[in-house]
Amino acid sequence: MMDSAPLTYEYVDFEIANEGWNLYEIEDGTRLRARVVLKTVIKFGDGRYLFGVEQITGIAFLPEKLRGPPSTQKYLPEELSKNIEIEDLEFKTLKENWNVYRLSDGLTVSIKCEVTQINRTRLFNELGEPIYTVNITSLFKVKTKTK
Repeated sequence: MMDSAPLTYEYVDFEIANEGWNLYEIEDGTRLRARVVLKTVIKFGDGRYLFGVEQITGIAFLPEKLRGPPSTQKYLPEELSKNIEIEDLEFKTLKENWNVYRLSDGLTVSIKCEVTQINRTRLFNELGEPIYTVNITSLFKVKTKTK
């Protein structure tokens, strides 16, 4: 039996150089904000990195005609999937942004969210806004130290 070497890694600190929101207009008139933020950076002993990110979305504008009965219920992802009213809504990108982070080891990491699909459910939040499900892919660019 072979012994496996322990996994060596370290957390890398970072600073925010730029963070902003992407803005999308959905075919139903709703405007949606989305972004991906960096939460954790781990560097492994072999030079690989692991980036922990969080995807954040929110309503920027909602036409009054789409409002429904307010609800304080919290829904599981399965419940949202079962209650999709309109699948794969058309949308256009109004504003795109790369969020940029400077790592303490000299790397610069840029992250952009790319919305791939938006669905509207028949469920509503505490303000009576319809709940959307949004599929997001995170795009990464990594630059090594510069002069």
